[in-house]
Amino acid sequence: MTRLWIPGRPVPAARPRVAAGHAYTPAGYREWLEAAAWEVKAAGIDRRTGPVTVNLVIHPTGIGIGLSEPPPPVGRGGLRGDLDNYIKAALDALTGGGAWEDDRQVSHLTARFSPHPLRRRSLR
Repeated sequence: MTRLWIPGRPVPAARPRVAAGHAYTPAGYREWLEAAAWEVKAAGIDRRTGPVTVNLVIHPTGIGIGLSEPPPPVGRGGLRGDLDNYIKAALDALTGGGAWEDDRQVSHLTARFSPHPLRRRSLR
């Protein structure tokens, strides 16, 4: 299983906004997504071409991907936003970083919030 850590406070996927008749994606999300995609590229993940299973742990200091952990503790660690928006952001970063051709390849997904610090060492 491939394990990856995307450092920094996660940003939930933002809905496109409309102003003056034009749709745009908020700058904060665009910036986070670009930085997260570079983390994926830097990790050197081989591009998948078939079905993919993804495990996500959303934490205030980053997103752990492909982690096997004990049952989720109660709490969100101060993160705001819906879990599904954090999932979309992580999958978009993996797509942008070239981890797969398209996130439609994800056939199984688990995700949870974790208020406890994650250690890089535990991701390897």
